[in-house]
Amino acid sequence: MKMEVRELLAKDIRDLWGDVRSMLEEGGAISKHLPTFETRPCQEEMADSVFKSQVEECHAVIEAGTGTGKTIAYLVPSIFISRAFNEPVVVATKTINLQEQIILKDVPLLQKAMDEPFKAVIVKGWGNYLCLRRLKHTERSQAEFTKKEFLFFRKLILWAQETQSGDKSDITFGIVDSVWDRVRSESPACSFRKCPYFEKCFFFNSRREMQGANILVTNHALLFTHLAMKRINPQNEHPIFPKFERLVLDEAHHIEEVASNHLGDDISSTEFIKILKSLYGRMGVKEETGLLLRIREHPFLPEPKKKVMGLIDSYCIPQITTLREVGDTLFAELIDLGVDNEYSNLTRLTPAWQEKLPDYVGDSYNSLVASIKDYSDKLDTLGRILQSEPGSDFDIELKGVISKLKNFSDALSRIWKMEDENFIYSLEAARRTNYDFVRLKSYPLVVSDVLYEELFKPLKSTILTSATLSINRSFKYILDRLGLDKFKDDIVVTKIFDSPFDFNKQAILAVPGDMPEYNKENFLPLTLPHLVNLIKVMDGRTFMLFTSYKMLREFAEKIKEEMEEDGFNILVQGESARHTLLNSFKQNEKSVLLGTDSFWEGVDVPGRDLECVVLVKLPFKVPTDPIIKARAESMEREGKNPFFNYQLPQAIIKFKQGFGRLIRNRKDRGVILTLDRRIRERSYGRTFLHSLPKVKIIKGSFAGIVEYIKKWKERFIDKD
Repeated sequence: MKMEVRELLAKDIRDLWGDVRSMLEEGGAISKHLPTFETRPCQEEMADSVFKSQVEECHAVIEAGTGTGKTIAYLVPSIFISRAFNEPVVVATKTINLQEQIILKDVPLLQKAMDEPFKAVIVKGWGNYLCLRRLKHTERSQAEFTKKEFLFFRKLILWAQETQSGDKSDITFGIVDSVWDRVRSESPACSFRKCPYFEKCFFFNSRREMQGANILVTNHALLFTHLAMKRINPQNEHPIFPKFERLVLDEAHHIEEVASNHLGDDISSTEFIKILKSLYGRMGVKEETGLLLRIREHPFLPEPKKKVMGLIDSYCIPQITTLREVGDTLFAELIDLGVDNEYSNLTRLTPAWQEKLPDYVGDSYNSLVASIKDYSDKLDTLGRILQSEPGSDFDIELKGVISKLKNFSDALSRIWKMEDENFIYSLEAARRTNYDFVRLKSYPLVVSDVLYEELFKPLKSTILTSATLSINRSFKYILDRLGLDKFKDDIVVTKIFDSPFDFNKQAILAVPGDMPEYNKENFLPLTLPHLVNLIKVMDGRTFMLFTSYKMLREFAEKIKEEMEEDGFNILVQGESARHTLLNSFKQNEKSVLLGTDSFWEGVDVPGRDLECVVLVKLPFKVPTDPIIKARAESMEREGKNPFFNYQLPQAIIKFKQGFGRLIRNRKDRGVILTLDRRIRERSYGRTFLHSLPKVKIIKGSFAGIVEYIKKWKERFIDKD
């Protein structure tokens, strides 16, 4: 046992755990401040596991079913541990909703309930904060704004005088992104301590707030940005967070995906055009905008003015057009190569793919990289001239743009050369109504080694929790994918705390046996009449969850035709913002919401508003997706079956998330229906079913199932 644990033993671990337990027990501190608080044995047991793991310095993988109260179960011991060791515990979540729940609901409750105070701080990235220097800089060029931008900017100036945080999320009026992009904090455009606003800086004030905090709440993305920055510069041990040795990862089923997205490169044609427009662009035929124009119009002294004007007029502005054309040429050629993919607009890039490229595409790439370098060098020359101008911060803004151009070019080169065999490279290409789009990305082939060596191994304890981590009550998949299998058995503990809800009484899972295969032409016409009948039986109150926009749109069109005239409120993802759709669903009777990926999880609609969830298809990812395909091939080379070791577990975890949308409290009742016949016909269908909570499963014809549901609803839902 390590010295630090012995020191804690001196303080009496038993008493410390007694304090944790007394918070959660019946008549305890929390219940005194929250009359609706229910004592839950599973919550107490989970808190016990978290506490032991943090004290004994091991990692814990904990599946906590819906209703466990997992946030309180890990926050309470983490707060006591933080105070005992005098160091912060980082809590990272995937979604903003959960972060807000922790900061706005759970933390205030615990602050009231605890005898001793504790400090919890939310940690966000640069772009969430207003930069006072950039605000002042932008104030000098308001003439460039449209009316909408101008009105927002005037409100922003007033808000800047009142806000204590400078946090974008605190803005109560509509945000205009084009203006916010010009005034938000950015690392490349920051002069740090040299900035005249450093002491007032909202971003650095937020970083100062971290000092002395017990709980640091953040998102997965920022945590892995922190990790990526440490990889780039190992000497900088604390690029975002102060030293911490204990971590809680909530919504941990997302870790592999988030790590993959943040430990590689990601660039797009939209990003490139945005960088160039920040320098110089046109609004309509005559109006010019951009940093170069603002520099050009600045009242410099005669000598520097001559140099500045000469460089801008003879090179910087004219070359913007040339640089844009060079970029557009490469992007257009990539669209021609990538947009005809049979299954999606994603293409996996490999050396074999590159060898087949026409020479002119390679020439276009070389031309763009060379052009960016030449142009950046000229901007650097301009920046050095501007440094000599007193009171001007144009050189700082220019430094930020140069950094963005360099980062874009470096990422493009890494992706194009594909020199690292441990990465997957992809091209996304699409022809859109207003503009064409190209995106180039790289992902680690395997994140488990990086996570083991650079995240988990240096920490004393990590708690990974979610409602969906196990497959058929086994953690083998998640341990393998995240590198936790590399530890000795006593260093990683696994626990399942089942939901306190009685799914056998509260829900039924319906599996029709007479549906055609989902990919057959007659799937929609044969399914639709029964779905319409089911939705009528349920009086709406239905989520329909899809795995593709194409199928969603096909069903949406037909369901609207059949049901809108009968007063049903048909809501379709993509037709309004996500929160608008959810609000409409809750506020209007007879609502039906059709959604894809983002509605499978993170959506909480308790009570009678939602009583039916239709899972149209088992959520397997497209096998031609570059990441899926590359990882499958890698597994095959290792002698593993990629379907059973990777694709099937992924789909089961997603399926469990969709299943979990229905029952959100002890009083909820409802129906989950899956239309994918594979769940009953394929051998792996049993693994899907065995991974769910114990629930009554009904099978038979779709018509018979609808009739059964009607009677079940009358008996168990409507009578209440």
